[in-house]
Amino acid sequence: MAEADGNEFVATDAEANAASSRAGETVPGGMAGNLPGNMAVGARLRAAREAAGLSVADLSTRTRITTRHIESLEAGDYAALSGRPYALGFARSYARAVGLDDKTILADLRAELDRQEPAAPRAKFTSSRWAIRPRLRRAC
Repeated sequence: MAEADGNEFVATDAEANAASSRAGETVPGGMAGNLPGNMAVGARLRAAREAAGLSVADLSTRTRITTRHIESLEAGDYAALSGRPYALGFARSYARAVGLDDKTILADLRAELDRQEPAAPRAKFTSSRWAIRPRLRRAC
């Protein structure tokens, strides 16, 4: 069982390995924070949550992220998260709550999002707003 360390849960080596083996990977050195980078971000977050002994509801209470967003993040369904900034913010909060390095998680999530949906080219606008929609003046 996970040990309570203040307000944070610290997973034992056995729990970290058990959770990661359910996700299909072994945890090097038994540390949940060192999950392999070739695993999807959602799977790493889920493995760390399970290793910490937290349910989705517990994590939702701790991070104030709704359960449906946590489930979407774990499933890799980033389109259900209202946009890229929300996905990154939720992943940062989630990673901090389960004891993972948030910078690594965010870098991997950005790469995953870029692979799924490359950045759209920026629209070019003319320098004058009148060229887009001229204002009509009425005679008095």
